[in-house]
Amino acid sequence: MSSLNMTLRKSKLNTYELCIFIRHSTETTTSWVRDLIIPELGVWDENLLNLLFNPVDVRAIRSIPLCTNRRKDKLVWHHSKDGKYTVKSGYKVAKVLKDDETRSPASSGNNSNLWCWLWALSIPNKVKIFLWRCFHGILPTKEALMRKGVQIDGLCTRCGLGLETNEHVVRDCKWMEIW
Repeated sequence: MSSLNMTLRKSKLNTYELCIFIRHSTETTTSWVRDLIIPELGVWDENLLNLLFNPVDVRAIRSIPLCTNRRKDKLVWHHSKDGKYTVKSGYKVAKVLKDDETRSPASSGNNSNLWCWLWALSIPNKVKIFLWRCFHGILPTKEALMRKGVQIDGLCTRCGLGLETNEHVVRDCKWMEIW
């Protein structure tokens, strides 16, 4: 039986290709998605899919629609109407990103004194990192997993009373009454 892992790899030409890692019980081989398609027909190679994957994975792969037109891929800048990069459009994107960064409450530029104070504290590094993650809103919570598309029950596993968010974990959870 085979298992499947798909990743996006950057090629030498700065393009990205979807790579499938196929793990057999005794060996691991690497195959590109394009190797699973019959180029002349533009359809999945059913024989190869059935040979390499279990039926559940074959159904999942076959459900991925293939492009019907056989044009060569090209890079498109999605920040402009015509899809072409210009210095002006790049500047606009950079400006928006910079504005977003400065508006962020946990931005290192806005709170440099806070971060200097935090890193200078005589407490274990794991506590410093935990506090830093709290301020940046990046604790590993169920709410964070749900934002990434993981289908789970978001209720706190400790108290079961609220959505497991950064605020709930450090402030609202009844199991965390240290404040």
